[in-house]
Amino acid sequence: MSKTIDPVLECDINLLLLASILDDADARHIAAGEPTYDQTNWRHPCGTPACAIGHWNFHRTGRADPSDSDLERYRIEFGLDDEQWAYLFGFRPGYAKSATEEANRIRAFVSDRASARR
Repeated sequence: MSKTIDPVLECDINLLLLASILDDADARHIAAGEPTYDQTNWRHPCGTPACAIGHWNFHRTGRADPSDSDLERYRIEFGLDDEQWAYLFGFRPGYAKSATEEANRIRAFVSDRASARR
């Protein structure tokens, strides 16, 4: 008998996996002599991932540039509406200035969402 996972929990797991990818992203980029986190771009001119979604897409496909269909799939994988997507991944005032800051924002969002479900 196979177990099914709660779809909302699976979305939170995906977000937490992204946060863990971001935890050491800047250190990996620095060690490789690459630019670090940049929420304003999918990828850096050198082809390395720049923002959270660029890192997630690289994790999933090996490419930093997501296609439109990738973006829609990720919105669903993360269980986000448009406002939540913009809050986490949009280029806006107050956007994350480092991969660690974005990882912490994602974790706080998941925690708040889980609390709201209780």
